[in-house]
Amino acid sequence: MPTCIVCLETLKNPAALPCGHVFCYDCVIRLIRSVTPYTPDHHCPTCKQLYTISCADPNLVPHHLKHHVTPSVRKLHLEYSTPIPAKMPVTTAECGRLLAENASLRTCSLVWRKRAAVHATATMAFVGLARLARDYGMKMKKERDEFEQKYNELKKLYDERLSVHDRLRIAL
Repeated sequence: MPTCIVCLETLKNPAALPCGHVFCYDCVIRLIRSVTPYTPDHHCPTCKQLYTISCADPNLVPHHLKHHVTPSVRKLHLEYSTPIPAKMPVTTAECGRLLAENASLRTCSLVWRKRAAVHATATMAFVGLARLARDYGMKMKKERDEFEQKYNELKKLYDERLSVHDRLRIAL
């Protein structure tokens, strides 16, 4: 089905510009009205060809030329249909083969669905185990940092006492 490049939907009430490009009539009118300040000259959204929307007064056009004067935006009537695929004769053997293939595909689908569920369960178990390991590692790191801090405090205290003890020994 033909689509309008302005609204990207199926053509509704199609209209053609002088260049031959087709759009929804409402889309063309909306484009024309969106130009400010008003001007009678517009450009095709596809090919940028200039067209004029001013119309000549039909009373001023000679009778023998009236059929040559057409509006710039012409409404169209398009008939289109979707192609119908050619029908192939279906035999009972073919139906039986297709039914068997369908049953086989359903069985395979069920097997793969069960495997996916088992895989998801295993994956979630590993994710849970990884979280526990991470939490335990964080706890161990915290304990190590606390022990290191206590060790540094005790070492500082020991060095201070050792230096005081050495000063006393030198003084005696």
